[in-house]
Order: sequence, then C-alpha cells, then structure tokens
Amino acid sequence: MGVALDDLEGLATRLDQLEAERDEAVARAEAAEKTLADERWVMLGERAAVKGMMERLRSMLPKE
Repeated sequence: MGVALDDLEGLATRLDQLEAERDEAVARAEAAEKTLADERWVMLGERAAVKGMMERLRSMLPKE
C-alpha cells in the first residue's frame, strides 16, 4: 500500500509540473500573439505611409 501511495504522490507531483509547464506555454503563446498583432498594426501603418508617398510622387510626375 505504501508503494502505491508513493506512486500516486509522484504522479500528482508530475501532474502539477505538467500543468505549470502548460500554463507557461499558454502565457508565451498569448504574448507571441499580442506581439504579432502589434507588429501587424505597425506594418499597416508603414504600408499606409508608403502608399501616401507613392501618391505624392505620382502627383509630381508630369501629366501626359
């Protein structure tokens, strides 16, 4: 009976470790998602700026 109890305690400890690892992985994934979303907004802003510059340059070209 003592061996089975030790096994269960060991399994419970391992389960706690796995849950902690899962929680850390979820937190890292959420942080990565936020970073990607932030970078997407930056890229959209840069894209809009480039489009604006292209339009200004086009307006400077002589009309045919």
